[in-house]
Amino acid sequence: MAPEGHADDYPLDKAAAEQGSLNQVGGLVLVLMATVMTSSVNALNRSLKAIPFSVVLFYHGFVGACITFIMLFVTVVFGGRPLYFLDFSPYQNSLLFIATTLGAFALVA
Repeated sequence: MAPEGHADDYPLDKAAAEQGSLNQVGGLVLVLMATVMTSSVNALNRSLKAIPFSVVLFYHGFVGACITFIMLFVTVVFGGRPLYFLDFSPYQNSLLFIATTLGAFALVA
């Protein structure tokens, strides 16, 4: 119990620890999902050898853009959160651009 006039940090520390462990589990699940999805895309691309690569790449990009716009729409409408990436610093925007570019190169390679 904290002395009179002082705040007790225990509930705040407990809530922060619970949120931290939730973020770790969520991050682990996202990494595993990304790995499974990447391997399934690679297997699908191999099975579509008879189809021209430009067609596969077009639909891959089209579906990815649709999923991105749907996720952003849900975040803005139901989450009450604006487009968060508009508030990124130049450093964060450059990291996002580099990651996107490397992802495109990985798909083509």
